[in-house]
Amino acid sequence: ADVCGAYAQAMQEKGYAMCLFLNGSCGDISSRFTRVGNDFHEVRRMGELLALSSVSLLKQAMPWQENSISYAPFTAVLAAKKTKSIDEAEALLKQRQQQFQLAKTQSLSVSELRLIENGVEGAMADYLYALHYDGTLTYEITVEMMKVGEEIFIGIPGELFSELSNSYENEHTHFISYLNGYQMYFADAHAYEQQFYEAFSSPFAKAESEKLMML
Repeated sequence: ADVCGAYAQAMQEKGYAMCLFLNGSCGDISSRFTRVGNDFHEVRRMGELLALSSVSLLKQAMPWQENSISYAPFTAVLAAKKTKSIDEAEALLKQRQQQFQLAKTQSLSVSELRLIENGVEGAMADYLYALHYDGTLTYEITVEMMKVGEEIFIGIPGELFSELSNSYENEHTHFISYLNGYQMYFADAHAYEQQFYEAFSSPFAKAESEKLMML
């Protein structure tokens, strides 16, 4: 159940029998540089913090009113990322693994070491993409759009970078990740330039996520 289960349990302990939630633009949101552990105690701690924030926000909640509901999905075609050769991808993976082993012998901070380890994970994702690439040139992406009263919900079938949605979000516009499918990361161009794990894991070409946001 991970942090979602810990959150639901913490909410139940505070008197809320049922807890439902939606993930926002979470592609570039991570606890890997702020967490204080990798065990169930840390999961519990994060769930409790989230529950405390939720209870605080519930004091501002407005009562439900009957609203009109409209639904308007649309399909976008995004270009697939060009793959490296298997040999090139394997060479990059070995290079980053060696860098990580060397880094572990140096006096680096936990955050610095985690960043290098993240590079290894990205190279592994890139290697697996090259290994299993089937020649696909484009992907069809279905974006789900729903309006409930004044509130607009835009659903993406994957992990959308908040850097892409921040300029569109406001009091009444909300982005939802992981909706009706999972097609990995919708990363911004900066992630590709910096060779982040999320860009390596994405099946889409650089700047295709920006194109999606313009539609």
